[in-house]
Amino acid sequence: MKGGNMHSHQLLLNYCFGHKHSSLLLYPYSLTCNFINHGGKSANAKVVWAKYDKMDFHQEPWLMSSPEDVMGQKSTGLLMLVVATRDIAKDEEVLIDYGSDWQETWDAHANNWSSDYMQRSAAELNDSEIQLKTIFEGVYPIMTMCHYRYFANEDKHPNMDDESIEDDNDGLEEVKANLHLIEAQARIWQDLGGRKTMRGDHLRPCTILDRKPGDEEDTYLVQMFNQHQKVAADELPPQKHYVKGVPRRAILFVDSSHTSNMQNEKSFRHEIGFPDDSELWPEAWMDLK
Repeated sequence: MKGGNMHSHQLLLNYCFGHKHSSLLLYPYSLTCNFINHGGKSANAKVVWAKYDKMDFHQEPWLMSSPEDVMGQKSTGLLMLVVATRDIAKDEEVLIDYGSDWQETWDAHANNWSSDYMQRSAAELNDSEIQLKTIFEGVYPIMTMCHYRYFANEDKHPNMDDESIEDDNDGLEEVKANLHLIEAQARIWQDLGGRKTMRGDHLRPCTILDRKPGDEEDTYLVQMFNQHQKVAADELPPQKHYVKGVPRRAILFVDSSHTSNMQNEKSFRHEIGFPDDSELWPEAWMDLK
């Protein structure tokens, strides 16, 4: 149901049927109905209730129930049909009319939209960013993750124990000034077979501190972090953990939670409506008038 103190709506709202005067939303879950787009006055089909359903999927009494009673049902019981309003040619797209309220909201959204609202996705950055920025060159709006397997017993490099670097409140300038110390004591990244054989068990957040040009590919000095490691032995010690020689192919961009364009608050969100002259939405469901 819609209404109440909501911060924003999910993308799912775009695929639900509803009415501006009703708190009830209906999500159709058949295989192809979610592909039917808005055609406005050019629509060649419409949605109707399956009132003469011989298989009894459609429960007509629900159309006279309150939204609360419909929400309280424990099984599905409403069936809609998409019927043509004129002859539809072969390969012609099936379109329905989402209603004037949807159209007006879409027009306002399109007129006010700016490409500046869009954020580049992790997939786009993984394909386009061949040379990665260090934290001194700029901050990526999404997470950087590194494939790195920690070998506690085999690694002979000591943990970084310089107090001037261990302080969690270090500023970027101090870290930059100590890069030579960090690199001297950093562990060396081990190639375990390339990205295709790298396991997600060893994928962890990382921060890129420095870049070293190479003949075949650049390598990076990074700070590694823990993040719910699936392998207990992969858990890093509490000290700051630096690794050098990390190749580009071992570093991935990953969308942080609730940061993709799907969660963008400026993205279009509106339920599918009906033509202004439609009487499909029952009066009993109009609880927001």
